Amino acid sequence: MRGNYSIYLFYLGILVVVFIFIGLLLRLKKKSYEKNNANFSSNPENFGNVSVFFDRHNNVTVISYVKDMCGMGRATGSPMFLNMPYNSCILGQSVRAAMRKCEGGVPCSDTKLMANLGFKGWREFSDGKRSISVKYCKSTGIVLNATRRSEDGTYQMNYAVPGRVIPGICTDGELGEAIKKLIEKCTA
Repeated sequence: MRGNYSIYLFYLGILVVVFIFIGLLLRLKKKSYEKNNANFSSNPENFGNVSVFFDRHNNVTVISYVKDMCGMGRATGSPMFLNMPYNSCILGQSVRAAMRKCEGGVPCSDTKLMANLGFKGWREFSDGKRSISVKYCKSTGIVLNATRRSEDGTYQMNYAVPGRVIPGICTDGELGEAIKKLIEKCTA
């Protein structure tokens, strides 16, 4: 009887060691995955409409838009700024953060927006800036469109330049890289 009990404990000990070993392997694999995908967004973008403005030195201003009570797109009062140097991943993170601000965002007045941007008016702000429109569409994903600036400072879609669609689940680097490639085709 004593021999059977010893064998039982021996096998139980081996079984515990095997389970600990498997647990450690799974944990290491998870850490390796997280390290290799550090800039991966596991949550797809399912909302958001932003404009990404590039000045002459490629400094970035990102403005989030929400619908007002009449259903018109209006800027929120909290633009995001990104100064050179930055990489595609940082650009993608900033745009993604601005898209998240759209959910529950509150439209602001033009005066407040201009004060937050540090300019007197839209024409002055938009002077020399190129812009990309970034919008989430439920059926397709994140849609990027090139724009062109009019003399009055407003921007219209530039249909001569094909837009780009990327999946809602993409890395920040992929989002930033797509924006950088498309901005080269925009006119200020």
